[in-house]
Amino acid sequence: MEYVGDRETMATWTAAKSDDVLADYVAEKNATSIDGLPAIS
Repeated sequence: MEYVGDRETMATWTAAKSDDVLADYVAEKNATSIDGLPAIS
């Protein structure tokens, strides 16, 4: 597999969100690990 370049998806998605919406999203999604364990605080 060869690196071709960055995907535009994340940049496009974040550009459409306000800073407050992104902060809320990160806080919600990072509250637990993919295993369901609580985040380190």
